[in-house]
Amino acid sequence: MAIRGIRGANEVAANTEEAILTATRDLLIAMQQANGFSARDIVSAVFTLTPDLNAAFPARAARELLGWVEVPLLCASEIDVPGAPGHLVRVLLHVDSEGGGAARSVYLGSAKALRPDHDDRPATPEMGEQRSVQRMRRQDVEGHGEGRGPVVAIDGPAGAGKSTVARAVARRLGCLYLDSGAMYRALALAALRAGVELGDGPALERLAARVDITLQPGADGSRVLLGGEDVTDAVRAPDVEEVVPRVAGIPGVRAVMIAAQRRLARMGGVVMDGRDIGRVVLPEADCKVYLTADLAVRVRRRYLQLRGRGRDADLEEVGRDLARRDEFDRQQMVKAPDAVEVDTTDLGVEASVERILALCPGGARRAGN
Repeated sequence: MAIRGIRGANEVAANTEEAILTATRDLLIAMQQANGFSARDIVSAVFTLTPDLNAAFPARAARELLGWVEVPLLCASEIDVPGAPGHLVRVLLHVDSEGGGAARSVYLGSAKALRPDHDDRPATPEMGEQRSVQRMRRQDVEGHGEGRGPVVAIDGPAGAGKSTVARAVARRLGCLYLDSGAMYRALALAALRAGVELGDGPALERLAARVDITLQPGADGSRVLLGGEDVTDAVRAPDVEEVVPRVAGIPGVRAVMIAAQRRLARMGGVVMDGRDIGRVVLPEADCKVYLTADLAVRVRRRYLQLRGRGRDADLEEVGRDLARRDEFDRQQMVKAPDAVEVDTTDLGVEASVERILALCPGGARRAGN
């Protein structure tokens, strides 16, 4: 075993538990992306916080947010050095370097002042050519805004109409629409094509860190590109849909995807739909909606949706599939406590959109237009 030491540091917005855990999580994900390792490759991790931070141990981010439960972790407080930057979290990772190449340290935010000589460029031309979901550009995502406006999170069970309604809300607000589910479906398709074992979490993490997923506007909604190939229809094939929950359930995979989604949302003017957007992905969203409907109505809607895509759907099978997904959701999906529930059982798309617009900052004046 050949060990390489990878250093990193990030600024922390405030001495609060949330700020410390968020800064640590973002730093670890950036280090993972830059060096291509998985949690299984980490031999040990040492965290330090500047003396002005004590609201949380940063190692909690590794265990609770990224799922690094088997990694030996150590936390310490730094000594107070006069003139040194404050509000920083630092980490030293010892990683098995077999096939990993040279170590790339990562310094984010004001922590870059610690290493003015640090080169942020990729270590190899091959790494520089990679363009993963973490580096998605705003023009790759469906929308019409310029990065300003509210951040809207729309959650709910399958068949509630999230994508249709979210897309319409984004259009009315002049915001970007980001289909978070499409990202996971594209990753699931990539895993199937690459023959990645769906139970191999580290392999799926590495795939998530390097896969090229792009969302582009199209006449009938977002087009999904995987390595430049249009896979909009392929990602909704039954074999892909069946394995998406297993892929999305890997903590490291979710961490990579969530980091990309949060970076887009920080610019403002984003409508994002999914299953845990308001509670996990965008807890600071300006507007949180939980869209739901009776099961029979959702089954009928999903059936018509599948038939509209040319699929030979069976109503009873669709019902069984949604019932299974509801059971999974009861174990995995929790409505954000400050989300407003909107029941669309007796509401059409336009009425649902009007209801949500009335809840959004600046949306009331657009309702009825």
